[in-house]
Amino acid sequence: TRLISLVIYSSPSVAPPPSPLPHPTMTASLASTLVPLQPAVQNYAWGLPPTSQSLVARLHALNTGLPVEDAKPYAELWMGVHPSGPARLKTDPDVTLPAFLSTASLPTIPYLLKVLSVAKPLSIQAHPDKKLAERLHAENPSAYKDDNHKPEMCVALSDFEGMCNFRPVNEVHAHLSEYPPLASLCGGDETLKLLSGASSPDERRAALRATF
Repeated sequence: TRLISLVIYSSPSVAPPPSPLPHPTMTASLASTLVPLQPAVQNYAWGLPPTSQSLVARLHALNTGLPVEDAKPYAELWMGVHPSGPARLKTDPDVTLPAFLSTASLPTIPYLLKVLSVAKPLSIQAHPDKKLAERLHAENPSAYKDDNHKPEMCVALSDFEGMCNFRPVNEVHAHLSEYPPLASLCGGDETLKLLSGASSPDERRAALRATF
């Protein structure tokens, strides 16, 4: 199943600006100019290869004109200013979107637009809120690449199956019992007692809330 979020991409049918964009002397007057972008691509292991009809691979080839590698997974297409994969100007791929916005005295983009093509389950992630994201980025920018929080919205562009829930309480209890170091991170013996004694829906909710 392909998990795909909202997508914006520049098509070959979209004409570039009438003349090459001035660089490095770009000005704020370009704010009213349509600037085609070339997204970044991420080849995470859980992505779909081109042979499995990866939409990310097709859009990457469409935008760059470059051939895709059949053996490589194409997981995510990024359109934004994230330092791990900034978009670039289609008319001048040496210029990143952050550099263009900065030189043109334009505001940055506080969100990251992605297209996902998923072949395997994604890893579980814990995203900070805005205040915590700013602090983590200030303290350790090499690990926390930007100061934005990560609220997400997903728009399915193909058949999509999403799951959002916790495991059954008895399974959570079994896993924590099997791995004591993990249990210690979730409250230890007290949490295990709550999980083992939870029988009603309210008790199960309370036990999961105490665990996580």
